[in-house]
Amino acid sequence: KAIGTGSGEGYYLVQKGDSLFEIAGREDVYGNPLKWPSLFRLNMDRLGTIETADGFEHKDLPEGLKLKFVTPSQARENLSKLGRNVWVVSVISTQDPKKVVSPAIALMKCGCRVYITKATVNGKEWMRLRVGFYENRTEAGSAMENIASMPDAEDAWVTRIGQKELKEFGGY
Repeated sequence: KAIGTGSGEGYYLVQKGDSLFEIAGREDVYGNPLKWPSLFRLNMDRLGTIETADGFEHKDLPEGLKLKFVTPSQARENLSKLGRNVWVVSVISTQDPKKVVSPAIALMKCGCRVYITKATVNGKEWMRLRVGFYENRTEAGSAMENIASMPDAEDAWVTRIGQKELKEFGGY
């Protein structure tokens, strides 16, 4: 359950059977299971010993582990610092959610701000692994050159996102 959120610090105490995906989906945490990368990034020091193979986001976490998460007030503050940085690198677009996990973890371990969003194209749902948030196309292009050398990221592209997506993911 979420603890200590009143002081500006958000923590979640892992219960038996909890996973990053489930915790991120809780209304008292993020309310969106696809925000599990934020939990991983903020808690890499605590989660570093857990094997990050396929399905990692659904693996049971050690009970009693105290995980940090971004509170709504922190998200607003983080978002205000971003300003109008609406350029991102789309690393992978796939209909198979399993294909974004390993690259997402590898990118976060390299210090990238990763997020996963859904898009519906021609009636089909796609998962998009993105890295952001950059001030302009040139800055995003430089980041893309580094990212494109990673496995599964050779088809990365730079794109400009809308305010809705920035607001949804920029603070986390």
